[in-house]
Amino acid sequence: MRRVAVAMSTTGPEPKQGHRITELAAVEMNGGAPGKALHLRIAQDAPSGPGETGVPFSDALARWTQFIAGRPMVVHDAYEFRRFLRAECKRQGVGFDIARDYPVVDTWLLVRERFRRQWHGLTVVHS
Repeated sequence: MRRVAVAMSTTGPEPKQGHRITELAAVEMNGGAPGKALHLRIAQDAPSGPGETGVPFSDALARWTQFIAGRPMVVHDAYEFRRFLRAECKRQGVGFDIARDYPVVDTWLLVRERFRRQWHGLTVVHS
């Protein structure tokens, strides 16, 4: 089955405190092998440093949703991913087209099920 691994970068952990999406990315996965990739830097209201550029969020979202094109998404913590997308869409006045029942493989839920008594973040260090 063809899936798309997706990711985003943000300025912080809480969209209600004004943290923003800074990047959207996706990589096609064909039988476990990576295919085409998309990486979009989001233009912020005011550049934070010299050379800081990017595309407007509405353009980035349109390109990103076209890239994933109905294929199941693989994402770590789909709840947080959608929460940031919805907040940014609301802030920008952009429609959010990914339905709640959109096919998602949530690696956070898979890890939580497999390792019930451990913390499930991406920053876990095993010794």
